[in-house]
Parts: sequence; structure tokens; C-alpha cells
Amino acid sequence: MTTTPPAMAPAQLEQDEIEAIIELARAEATRWNDRSTNLTHVAYVLGQLFRNDFDRHFGKFGRIVLEGLLRAHRSCGSIKRAQTMLESASSIDDAMRSFHEYLAFPEILVEDMEQEAHEAWMVRLIQDRFNAYARRRNNETLDELYVLIAALKVAGLEDAHQAMKAQLLEARR
Repeated sequence: MTTTPPAMAPAQLEQDEIEAIIELARAEATRWNDRSTNLTHVAYVLGQLFRNDFDRHFGKFGRIVLEGLLRAHRSCGSIKRAQTMLESASSIDDAMRSFHEYLAFPEILVEDMEQEAHEAWMVRLIQDRFNAYARRRNNETLDELYVLIAALKVAGLEDAHQAMKAQLLEARR
């Protein structure tokens, strides 16, 4: 009878690993033109170094949201807080979980990004119809354009609606 050894818990991050992450975060702060390094920079570095763990905890829009915070120069915590979180984490996975919980990405930011992606998809769809209409003018394609452009208005995408409506009026001439 053979026994398998018990699964070992992942080791805590070593101090030199933590220092390397903090140093990379300082470089990121400089790259993002921030005066001081903060927790947001550390989270970004973790996302760059450990992409799979990051994506698992932060989701498909996590990186985009984090970059938005960096572009807006929004600090979500001090560098000391980030270092403490890294030192108390039992593994990279645990660190990611802690950073995600601490940052608690506002759902509104994720919803905005999903809305922008949806808007871009609809505009591409309408542009394809405009191209089809330019190749061969027919009432069926024109009707599709009217419906799709009206859908922009119903979806609350007023700027895109106005732009596509103006393009439709021009195309009809």
C-alpha cells in the first residue's frame, strides 16, 4: 500500500520576490507619470507577471479597468498597504484574491466597458450595412439601416445614434 504525500500549501512570497514586485511597481508609476507608487501599480504589475491568476480573479475586463484607474491617476491604496498584503499572502493566488477584494472594482466601470464594447460592435455592424448599401442600393438594406440606427437610440447610445443618422441622411442623397 502506497500513500501519497499530503498536498503542500503554496509557500508564502519571499521577501526578495515582494521587493522585486514593488520595484517593478515603482517603474510602472514612472511610466504612468504618477508622482508616487501605490497599490494600483502593484496590482498592475501582478497582472502583468501572473496573467492567468489575474484573469481568474479580476475577470475579462479587469486589466482594462485597472488601466483606466492608472490613466485617471486614481490611487486605490498606499504602497505600504500593498506591501502588507503581499507579505501576508500565502501564495500568488491568495495575493490576487486579496488585491481583488481590496480594490473591489466598481461594477459601474465594468458595465461602462461592456457598454462601450457593445456600442463598438453595433457601430461596426451598421458600417457593414452602409458598405453593402454603397455597393448596391436597395430598400431592404436601407430598411435594415433604419432599424439598426433606431436600435442605437433605444439602447441609449445617443452620440452613436446621431453620427449614424447623419451618415444615413448623407447616404440617401
